[in-house]
Amino acid sequence: MIEDLASLNAISGAAAITLLNAMQLHPALLPSVILSTQSEGYGTPITLSTDEYCHRTLSHWQKLSVKFDGLLVGYSPSQYLEWLPGELARLNLSTCLIDPVLGDDGQLYPTFDANVIKKMRQLLPLATVITPNWTELGFLVGENWKDEPSQVTLVHSAQKLLMENPNLAIVITGVHVNSEIGVLLVSNQQIEFFGSPPVTGHFYGTGDVFSALLLGYLVQKLPLSKAVKAAQMGVTVAVNASVNLSSQERLDGLNLQPLLGKIIKGDLAFEK
Repeated sequence: MIEDLASLNAISGAAAITLLNAMQLHPALLPSVILSTQSEGYGTPITLSTDEYCHRTLSHWQKLSVKFDGLLVGYSPSQYLEWLPGELARLNLSTCLIDPVLGDDGQLYPTFDANVIKKMRQLLPLATVITPNWTELGFLVGENWKDEPSQVTLVHSAQKLLMENPNLAIVITGVHVNSEIGVLLVSNQQIEFFGSPPVTGHFYGTGDVFSALLLGYLVQKLPLSKAVKAAQMGVTVAVNASVNLSSQERLDGLNLQPLLGKIIKGDLAFEK
């Protein structure tokens, strides 16, 4: 798992490790960057580059002949995108989930530029599943949408990527359909939307939770459609448990306790 790690907040890598451990999986973390806090709400975080550490760790794991059942690639600084294609090709994973972190709400993140989009596109042939939000999907197909496009436009754009990468599954997050918000699964076999009623307010870390759950279910061999539905429902459980958190408390991430309880107890009714 390649994710950023915020020392103070339970989002990104910290949330993913917690969830995957609850699913009785054994995650290995390569922190793409270590931050004193998450990137919003706490001022400018202190950051520590881990590029050399990750190179040396991957080399060590290779010497140990460590094998992985799957990989989640989340936030990746520009320099990571230079060497990630070679590493992913060498690992030859049956499940490689890439969350192409580029931007949100119609905007690129401040530290990224068009060159990062180009590098991200070069990762797509090595992925089995990607989970862009609608903004990131737009950047991947050469569009710069300022507002969320229609479902028809999203499907058409995803199918452009599938023409180049026919074995890829694309799960677009943060999609509004009728009176629900959720995810839109587009592959060469299916088009499905999974959603739930929206909850007022902003919740940090929903994408991190979704991608971690989806990877976990796919590694556990749940069929793609069921895995996407289960991950979306898991996020819904966590968001509903976070409604009463203050805006300051929400900066630390979602309240995962009810979701963890369901996973640990085997009460996975939301998978059905």
